[in-house]
Amino acid sequence: MLERNATVNKNLYIAQLHRVNEAIQQKKPDRQVQIILLHDNARPHVAQVVKAALQELEWEVLQHPPYSPDLAPTEYHLFRSMSNHMRITTFDDEEDLKTWLNNFFDIRPRDIWWNGINKLVERWEEVVYNNMDSRKNQSFDDFVTKVKNKAVDCDFGDLTESLIRDRIVLGVLDKNLTERYLQDPDLTLSKAIALGRAAESSRTQLKEIKEEVTVDKLSSYKERSSNKNTEHKFVKKNHKLFKACGKCASKHEYGNCPAYGKQCYKCKKPNHYAKCCKNKIVHDIAENDIYMHVLSVDNTG
Repeated sequence: MLERNATVNKNLYIAQLHRVNEAIQQKKPDRQVQIILLHDNARPHVAQVVKAALQELEWEVLQHPPYSPDLAPTEYHLFRSMSNHMRITTFDDEEDLKTWLNNFFDIRPRDIWWNGINKLVERWEEVVYNNMDSRKNQSFDDFVTKVKNKAVDCDFGDLTESLIRDRIVLGVLDKNLTERYLQDPDLTLSKAIALGRAAESSRTQLKEIKEEVTVDKLSSYKERSSNKNTEHKFVKKNHKLFKACGKCASKHEYGNCPAYGKQCYKCKKPNHYAKCCKNKIVHDIAENDIYMHVLSVDNTG
């Protein structure tokens, strides 16, 4: 037992490991013993100096998942029994407690340790089974098959069907389906599987419908956008069509100019009226010609 107010730290844990190793060597001096250690992930157990000490001792360390009483032999096999005995026992002082603990271990049968370790594999299988959940993108039938196969390894006997049913109820990701399971007092394995398949089929159909609706909405949006663009182009085109023409100074459709093919009497060039002629030199000359013509007429009179 630890001294009063003492706690297990990495240094104390290393000292305990060395004491255990010395005790084994004393009991088995002529045999090469391979030590396999299972301990949880408490901080003193996973410290770097502790890992180095275990490597020096050449002990094999089993990988332990996040702490669970179901996976520690001392918890499910030894301490549970000790706790049950201590419930009906009172102690006068610390020495009385030490005496009781010594007696408790002394009267344990020698095979208690062997039995506890042998149950470890069975415990592992049960814990893995009880933590089996449906995975995302995994079909319901695949999940059921996986649960059934693991149940065979666990050898549940007459409880196999009911335990498989319970694992399905607790393992599906669909919370609505879980609630439906729990509301049925006469739920059987076959019924649970039928309900699970129906729920999966309904989800698949609903997903397909939503996808179709989304595609239709997208197509409708594209069509409306296309129509809007067409209308915009038409308005823009019409706006250009009926813009004042620089050849005839009137509004008309594109390609239908009345000045087309006509000759400007000022610059003598085709396809525009004189009032739209942009040749200033010709315009000035034309005015001078008219002025001279008027003068000549007056002189002759």
